[in-house]
Amino acid sequence: MNQPKTVDRGVALLKFVLELLKSKPEGWRPQDIYREIEAKLPLDSFDTEIMRGSGLPRWRAALHFHSVAATKAGLLVKSDGQWRVTEEGQRAATLPSDELKRLLRSRYREWRWGPRKAQREGIETRGLPEEISPTPTASVLFEDAKEKARAEIDAYLDTIDPYEFQSLIAALLEAMGYATRFVAPPGADGGT
Repeated sequence: MNQPKTVDRGVALLKFVLELLKSKPEGWRPQDIYREIEAKLPLDSFDTEIMRGSGLPRWRAALHFHSVAATKAGLLVKSDGQWRVTEEGQRAATLPSDELKRLLRSRYREWRWGPRKAQREGIETRGLPEEISPTPTASVLFEDAKEKARAEIDAYLDTIDPYEFQSLIAALLEAMGYATRFVAPPGADGGT
């Protein structure tokens, strides 16, 4: 694997995503981000090669890896099935790629080892540990699984009718320990 190309490509993809999310303050679903990347960025055979282990195309694995670093660096927030850029992330999107890479490395290292430990052990806090490579890690695979699960849940909820949704919510509340004494029967409005 050509690791420098993968790292540089991951930074370029992250930079594109940060720029993209500047116009989406409410955030965007990862699937929509992926579609935008596929539509607007040229992806070569290296980028689209499927990675063993994760089954993801290399560009997605690199983006996941760098999005974890961006989250730890405070540039990106991932929650409720959405990715959102922070104010600092908006500023970072304007940095040249090399500076963005240094920022990610520095912040990741501080998060990983803490500033005191890094200084005590003589670790340069301006860079990401070189031994970390954008190969699928447990966190990348977990993030991908969460995104896939969220997408499947969203798709399922879009297909059920209002009465099925009502019953699902009643069952969910009961599973959470709440009592649902009454679930309204279908009415003349058709559940709308």
